[in-house]
Amino acid sequence: MWPFGRRNALDEREINWKEFGLLVETNPTKIYVNCLILHLYDGDRHPCVLRPSEPLPEVPHYDLDEQPPIQRVVNRLKVMAGLDPVHFPQPRDGRIELQIRVAKCFLHVRFNDTGPDPSVTLRLEEVRARAS
Repeated sequence: MWPFGRRNALDEREINWKEFGLLVETNPTKIYVNCLILHLYDGDRHPCVLRPSEPLPEVPHYDLDEQPPIQRVVNRLKVMAGLDPVHFPQPRDGRIELQIRVAKCFLHVRFNDTGPDPSVTLRLEEVRARAS
């Protein structure tokens, strides 16, 4: 017996994909992270450091009134980098592979959860134009 109810309960429900897409697109954390990565791609391409002791950097095209909590942004970046979003006592590196417009981008992410001031460093590694 499946411990969490009927196994095929999702198959029997009607999924409203339009509503699901709107929920994903209106999540403030995802919008902020997407705008931050796009700013790294379009902007100066210098490494971006996020620390809990400092406010999140202002990014253009982020139109919401309040910024999401930094822990949600860090967890979103950990998931995008393929890492477990739990606190880890040693620094961890991850890589996010993205397709922005016609270019393939690689973003190096370093999570330093140790010490009195943990930090996350985002650095755009390389941009490759898609071969046509």
